[in-house]
Amino acid sequence: MAKAKWKWLGNEKGSFTLEAALVMPVIMLIVISLLLLAVGQLRSAQLYKFSYQIADRTAFSWSNSHREYKTGALTPGFYDPLYWRLTDNAPVRVDKGSVPDDGLPGAKLAKGLPEASFGDAYSAMDRSGLFSYVQVSSSSNVPWQGRKTLIANASITEPAEFIRNTDLILNDLPKYVQRATAPAQASAAQNGTQQNSGSNEAANKPRELVFSNHAEALAYLRTIVKGSYSSRSTTENGTWRMIDALDRDGIAHQVYVGPKTYGGDIKDQLLKDAELVSKGEVKGVVWHFFRKEGAGQPGPSRSLAAELQKKGIMVVIHE
Repeated sequence: MAKAKWKWLGNEKGSFTLEAALVMPVIMLIVISLLLLAVGQLRSAQLYKFSYQIADRTAFSWSNSHREYKTGALTPGFYDPLYWRLTDNAPVRVDKGSVPDDGLPGAKLAKGLPEASFGDAYSAMDRSGLFSYVQVSSSSNVPWQGRKTLIANASITEPAEFIRNTDLILNDLPKYVQRATAPAQASAAQNGTQQNSGSNEAANKPRELVFSNHAEALAYLRTIVKGSYSSRSTTENGTWRMIDALDRDGIAHQVYVGPKTYGGDIKDQLLKDAELVSKGEVKGVVWHFFRKEGAGQPGPSRSLAAELQKKGIMVVIHE
């Protein structure tokens, strides 16, 4: 009787069904968990993608609120005020669904928020030192991760504004400073002592451009044309030509002290310079004539001036 009672334990009939009933729920649970994890990661990637896309497009069109949001296209004739950054470029935040009331920055930030079709979002402009950036934050429910918030940043780059400000600082600002301080300097010079007045007069007196030799005149010329020594090879007239000062625009400047006549070395130098210009070795040639101590009026003779003009060489006489 006892043997018959436990006989079924050794019977394998129906074991596959029993094992499947036990294992399949575990497998299904693992598969569903992996699917939910994949969906969650996909949702997180979508949140960041849309957030960065909004931030990038907003940052690109920051220089002009009339740009088409998606493509950045600009309609000619529609621009923001030139100096809006001085009074209307403070850090600001705009939430999705709100009405911006922060001037141009708020309007620019609000243009991209309708693209945020997922959950809650806000767009903000902030600064980090000298650099500005657009920040977009998006929040949404993510499977197995609850409420998740992702933040994307995009730097605001305005090449035209950067070049404009750099040009203002390097070129215009020194002029404004000099103009603003000129009355004070004049007043100080007027009210100073006789010794200071004498020294100021000596300092303000124009320099007499009289040189004793070529080297002195050359040093002065290089300071005013910002050029340096160079040389070029020639084939029709000699083998090479020394250039006293070649500026960054490719103009060759030659120095001569005292009066000069056409002939000898001067003729050879003129022909070499004409060859350099004709072959495109330099963009132009300028001959500078300076007064020499104890000599007469500086400059070329009539025949030399005629030859220089014929060859297209400019003449500058420094008095």
